[in-house]
Amino acid sequence: MNQYQNFYSEIDLLLKAYRAALKNAFAKEGIKISIDQWMVLNAIGKDEGISQKEIADFTAKEPAAVMRMLDSMTERDLIARIPTKEDRRKYQIILSREGRQIYSKLTKVVQEVNKKGLKQFDFDQLNNLNAYFRQIKVDLKD
Repeated sequence: MNQYQNFYSEIDLLLKAYRAALKNAFAKEGIKISIDQWMVLNAIGKDEGISQKEIADFTAKEPAAVMRMLDSMTERDLIARIPTKEDRRKYQIILSREGRQIYSKLTKVVQEVNKKGLKQFDFDQLNNLNAYFRQIKVDLKD
């Protein structure tokens, strides 16, 4: 395996380990939510009133997948969809009371997982890593 393949393989393994750590932490809290649903809940929690398209953009998920997750989360009373005044076919999505409680709890859980995984890096190292990853994303867009 060449150095490029190894690099991307390590990123893939890192993401799998991160998702597994989040899943385990959510289970310890007794919250049954997938990582993808968490990503959607997090997008809504950060920007209440967000649209389905904006959620898809924020999470890098297909709009149809986001719609299925929103349907499931509506059924579980985690979110509410409010028709916009300009176009009743479009919705603003907000957290329900239950969704807000889960969002608040899981935000703390995610912060702890993040701290655990990144504890060996100082502020400057993390900024450098973020800059490297942003540059790789730009380079890959061509």
